[in-house]
Amino acid sequence: MPTTSKRTQSGLKEAATDRQLSRKRSLRPFYESLKISFSDSFLPLFIDFLLLSSVKPLWQDDSNEENTIDDSAWKLLLPLIKSELEEYHLESISSAVRLILSTNDEFKTEEDLEDAVDEILEGDLDSFFNLATSLLVCDGGCQASKKFVSRISYWGYGCRRRFQESQTGFVGSLQEIIAHQQQEHNGYLESDHDDDSDLSAKEKKRIIPAYRFSRSLEVACAILALLEVGQLDEDVATSDDLDSLDSGYYRWDNSRTKNKYFDKWRELVRTPSSRLNMCPSNDPRRTDA
Repeated sequence: MPTTSKRTQSGLKEAATDRQLSRKRSLRPFYESLKISFSDSFLPLFIDFLLLSSVKPLWQDDSNEENTIDDSAWKLLLPLIKSELEEYHLESISSAVRLILSTNDEFKTEEDLEDAVDEILEGDLDSFFNLATSLLVCDGGCQASKKFVSRISYWGYGCRRRFQESQTGFVGSLQEIIAHQQQEHNGYLESDHDDDSDLSAKEKKRIIPAYRFSRSLEVACAILALLEVGQLDEDVATSDDLDSLDSGYYRWDNSRTKNKYFDKWRELVRTPSSRLNMCPSNDPRRTDA
């Protein structure tokens, strides 16, 4: 009985993978065209768009030996794709609401949390997401990394110094997070020369689209502390109100960074090591410059 050598099998698998990658690239223009009809919705990043169950058949079919997707194949599945994008849009909103509520309050049961989520979803979502207590962190490419940041040092000199600190991702409302990710983290297969070589092992194993935002208890506590220091009402205060506090500087008394002073509230929130063991009862003390 004729057999296929391991080398031949490997070559066939590599060829199939290359065809899949080529078909993924050919879907990029179709994806870009969706931005017109979904301009006010949360269109997933292209890397997540490819994992929609309605999109996978266009590039994942190993029996398809074509290297590109034509208009007819795209139009055939377009109604299903649009329907699934609407579902993704709605689920991303409910996931964000659930995450925000779970880090802001304690709920006795999961049912209590879901009831609170439903109440928010039936109300004014724009006002909810604009609250300072609803701020999220980008989890779509702003990996925590150590970088040198320039800050004012108040160790008797009042001059600027550079410190190496670990920072988390972009901080903003859900709408701002989505816009930031579309601009900064949506370059997957944007060029004909791009491939999967730069993807992390986690991304390569991902099989369903992700909601790429996060909100830790540290972030929630830091924001509540800032609101208390600024004597701002957490039920109505927005990030613009926090911006108005940036006329001086913040002193985080038990900061574990080399410098306990912060020029901007966003710097403070983005620096995990400055928030260790910090909650509203241990407020950062703001002093006018």
